[in-house]
Amino acid sequence: MTTIYSSETHKNLDPIAEVILLILMISVIAWMIIYVINGIYYQILASIVWLLICFLQIRNMYKRTFSIYFLENEIIVKYRFIKKELNIQYSDIYEYKYLNAARSPEMNQLRYIQNNKKKRINYSSIDYNKYIEFVKWLKSRNKEIEFTVYPSDHYMNHRLQEEFGFKYRKFLKKTL
Repeated sequence: MTTIYSSETHKNLDPIAEVILLILMISVIAWMIIYVINGIYYQILASIVWLLICFLQIRNMYKRTFSIYFLENEIIVKYRFIKKELNIQYSDIYEYKYLNAARSPEMNQLRYIQNNKKKRINYSSIDYNKYIEFVKWLKSRNKEIEFTVYPSDHYMNHRLQEEFGFKYRKFLKKTL
């Protein structure tokens, strides 16, 4: 099986480095709180809260870090730290979103149906220059996929409409 396209949830910074950075920031805040507080009970409580926040952040990072591979017959989602792998058939996909909100990285959202439940996966976007080619390839696998772009005035929406036909609203001018 050859991989046609692939992406990961984290491209710029390793997830472990993110967690270490977060733990250091929380440690500084916890140290400041413990240093200021005189009561031993409050110091113990602050330490327990700090450990709980670190544990929850690490657990969250373990659950959300994955790689996604678009193969000829299916999509495989391999989680990096937990032994979990999802296989998604192209016929189960009903929507594919391109998300580019202000001050955030470009993301893709894959919405699919699995066991009669609607699910979604967010991950880093396919390369901007290869996105139209990827959409054509994905459309060849499943003609029913709806492609949307958020925000709707993004240039990628215009590029998609150039390729697949314009869908602008028709205004009827009514005069007195």
